[in-house]
Amino acid sequence: MPALFVRASSSWLGDEAPAFLAACARPPRLAIRAHDDTLRGGLSALRDTLAALNVDTMDWPAVPWWPAALLPPAEEGARLAAHPLARVGALYAQDPAALAAVAVLDPQPGERVLDLCAAPGGKATAIADRLAGRGLLVANDVDAGRARELGRTLERWGVANAAVLSVAPEILAAWAPAFFDRVLVDAPCSGEAMFGRHVAAAADWSPAHVAGCAARQRPLLDAARALARPGGLLVYSTCTFNPEEDERVVAAYLAAHPDDTLEDAVGRVPGASPGRPDLATLEERMAGVDLTLGHLDGSDIGGALTRCVRLWPHRTVGMGHFVAAIRVSVASVGEDNWTGTTQARIRSIARASDHARGMQTGDSLARKSPGGAGVPPVPALTPGRASSAARAARPQITPDLLRANGRSRRGTDEADSTADDVVAVQSLIAAVAPGLPDCESGHVTIRGDVAYLLPLDVPSELAEVALSPGLAVAERRGRTWRPAHALAMTLHPSQAARAIALDEAAALTFLAGHPIAIPVGGSEQADGLALIAWHDYPLGWGRARNSVLTSLLPKGLRLVGPSASTALARDAD
Repeated sequence: MPALFVRASSSWLGDEAPAFLAACARPPRLAIRAHDDTLRGGLSALRDTLAALNVDTMDWPAVPWWPAALLPPAEEGARLAAHPLARVGALYAQDPAALAAVAVLDPQPGERVLDLCAAPGGKATAIADRLAGRGLLVANDVDAGRARELGRTLERWGVANAAVLSVAPEILAAWAPAFFDRVLVDAPCSGEAMFGRHVAAAADWSPAHVAGCAARQRPLLDAARALARPGGLLVYSTCTFNPEEDERVVAAYLAAHPDDTLEDAVGRVPGASPGRPDLATLEERMAGVDLTLGHLDGSDIGGALTRCVRLWPHRTVGMGHFVAAIRVSVASVGEDNWTGTTQARIRSIARASDHARGMQTGDSLARKSPGGAGVPPVPALTPGRASSAARAARPQITPDLLRANGRSRRGTDEADSTADDVVAVQSLIAAVAPGLPDCESGHVTIRGDVAYLLPLDVPSELAEVALSPGLAVAERRGRTWRPAHALAMTLHPSQAARAIALDEAAALTFLAGHPIAIPVGGSEQADGLALIAWHDYPLGWGRARNSVLTSLLPKGLRLVGPSASTALARDAD
């Protein structure tokens, strides 16, 4: 570990520093998370599935702040992270500390939620579970490559009510101000909690790197505030221990926004340690400077910082995390009051962000390190419904603006689609997935050769530029529409018109793309399209013909090589 980091740990933790450093260096203990929903059975169904594979989970404790996640021994967790169950979205392996941020965010069904720095998607899938298919999840990452992987993660998890974007936060704030009930900012950081897992995180660390991360995080948090509705919740998290990126960033935010308040996050994360206001002024005190934090609504900002969460790896499970919950003032400017002052504030955020990054407006943020209480109603405010004057005052979506954001325009292409195409897609959905919720009320839009079912709440401005504006339900092959793989991954076998259940050996053969002989007898032998499942988890579409099942799994998703466990582990975020 970097010598300066080792020295800093002594100033943070005193006599606990040796235990802390030992915990940072040990192999990570990953949590294994099940779908937290009733349709797929939740944790009990995962236990039953693992038991069928001769994996005994009865002695595995649950993550204290996420009951649907288990803590296996480190070696078993690593093995399950590379298991085909992870490939088909039956489980997700990640650092248990990462789930603390979503536990504090506490999204509720029907809400609009933004995960601003979402790749590779672990927290986004947890948010989707809490939304339970109702409401809207917008998952964004400024790196287009990572955003595409984010989309694949959400597809694998079977999320139907999400849009995936790759947009700079300050531009997103200009397009959808005051729109979201809850916003998660899992900020790009120095990744000190990742030293034990990623050698590169330790190699890249330096005081200058920490300072650069903090300089990027402050305008990022300001942009996030502009996206939260008045009275909404803004959650800031990092996978680092450095107070310059944690308490100092939050203290600066509170000083700039004195009407916003820090909520108690410690009570939502059992076993967590409180924030450390003393660390926010540590540098100055070590240099002999007498510095006290200012006041916030008559109370000391330093005292408020104790409501933040610190997860130290030697005190609790996980590699470490910092989480702060900020309640945005009801008096904050909403979209209905989109004025020149607000526009100037957005431009100021963009300039500050670009200056901190040394980049041109709209360029990508640095990559993220690998890594309750209900929202009170706001009378007389309808987030996302601006007046015509307000809409006219917004920055317009232009090819130049999109090129500045490192992307080409992706319109809805509805002008090129016909009513017959939409009817054909709707008929296809009804035929192959009659149990799909809201398939009649959802809006079908067609982009080129892909048809999407849009979440009801997604703003048209965001849908127009999204990498994926909703659930991909069909793909056009020539003149024929076929069900998309993403549609299969959202379904329970009971929701499909026809489903075929496979045992473990046959499932691995299917995932490799090889044909399977169908046993004689039973409904499985009938020819035609079917959803293929393993322990009620969808694998994809298959076609039966003459007692042979052919896999329709996209070639890029098929297992390669003799082992079913090659290259299936993912970054824990």
